[in-house]
Parts: sequence; structure tokens; C-alpha cells
Amino acid sequence: MSRKILKTYPHLEELDNYALKIMNLVDKTYPAWAGYAQVGEFEGEKFLEIKIPGLYKSTGRELSITTANDDLTVYLNMYHVHFGRFFKTPEEAFEHAKVYIDGIT
Repeated sequence: MSRKILKTYPHLEELDNYALKIMNLVDKTYPAWAGYAQVGEFEGEKFLEIKIPGLYKSTGRELSITTANDDLTVYLNMYHVHFGRFFKTPEEAFEHAKVYIDGIT
């Protein structure tokens, strides 16, 4: 199921199933943001990284979503909140992250 997203975003083929599930949820929930998805890398690990530019033009803040270490994390500039560590599935983590994102956007 999660690999179907690769038909639309083939440049994400290096991502694991956790990241692809999150990408699928982002694509369904925030389709305008999905086009900013890229493969990030840290210490040899590849993860989903979505940086939404210009979301807060008045303040210059940037919203980012990452999945490093199977931990869905939402960043707003230097502040960030981890969701993947506290929930058993990527879907559950995303559900809670969405509440947070919708509250700050």
C-alpha cells in the first residue's frame, strides 16, 4: 500500500515503509505540501523531509516534517515536537501531528 505513492513521487524510492506511509498521509491531507518532499540523509540514514517554504511569510518561519529514525517530527523554526516515539503506528503518529500542525498553521 505505502509504495503506491512512488508512482506519483518516484524520487522518494529510497525511503522506508514508515516514511512512505507518512508521505501518503501528507499527500492526502496537505496535497499542496507534498510537492516539497525530498529524501533527507543524516549519518547514512535516509528519511522523509518536507520543508514548506513561505508558510509564515510575515515572520520568516519555516514548517518542516521529518521521519528520521521512524520518528515523525514537526519543526517550526528551532522548535520541534516528536510524535513517532509515542505512538505505535505511523497513522496514529500522523493523526496527532495533524492536530498540532492545524493548530499552528
